[in-house]
Amino acid sequence: DVKPGAEPKPLAKPQQPQEAKPEFTVGAMVDAFLSEARVNVKPATLGIYTHNLHQFKSTFGQQEAEAVTPKAVETWLNGLKVGATTKGIRIRSISACFGWAVKSELLPANPIRNVTKPRSRSRAEQAVI
Repeated sequence: DVKPGAEPKPLAKPQQPQEAKPEFTVGAMVDAFLSEARVNVKPATLGIYTHNLHQFKSTFGQQEAEAVTPKAVETWLNGLKVGATTKGIRIRSISACFGWAVKSELLPANPIRNVTKPRSRSRAEQAVI
């Protein structure tokens, strides 16, 4: 009922059930990245990516990729019993994966870009002449 001079109430739009946003986990991201990398990178690079990303996936695989933080990655990295150079290689592999997801418009940003890189020792310091 509308009173004279009053505006009628707009009809409410029927509520559409919102579709659940599919989860994009680290595990799904790693699998998709490695699948594409098989075609696009050299076998040696693929081997490095596969080794490093499977280790990363074993810890972060169930987590949503967008929820990964630089602090969480740094904590994980610091817990590895490997040298600074190996940690640097791991970071580059993980960053390549996240970078691919950003370029593929699967993620808005690459959190690994903000991870503090460990200082690698220079081999020149160890050289004996």
